Amino acid sequence: MDVDPQKFIAHPLVPGIVGALIGLRFAPGVAWLERVTNVIAGGACAAYVAPAAGEIFKLTSISMLGFLSFFVGMFGMSIAAALMQGVRDLKLAEIISGWLSRRG
Repeated sequence: MDVDPQKFIAHPLVPGIVGALIGLRFAPGVAWLERVTNVIAGGACAAYVAPAAGEIFKLTSISMLGFLSFFVGMFGMSIAAALMQGVRDLKLAEIISGWLSRRG
């Protein structure tokens, strides 16, 4: 099985993961499991969102698609980090008990 390095580098997942890894710098202090999850989320966002956005913006250049994938990966990772922090800060038990006390 031959692996073409050009196709590997041009795949949106590669610059997306690189962007997510760089984006980790802006999410300090999170646990390693969260960091791994954020990188996976950033890469997944880049793999699926960047090609669709490239079609919307009519980007045909491999360089521009890589650029877009990099930033989608970096900001997708940041969005995942913000969501994880929001879930962590959410006091779900208090919300449910408050909702139940109002209802009954």
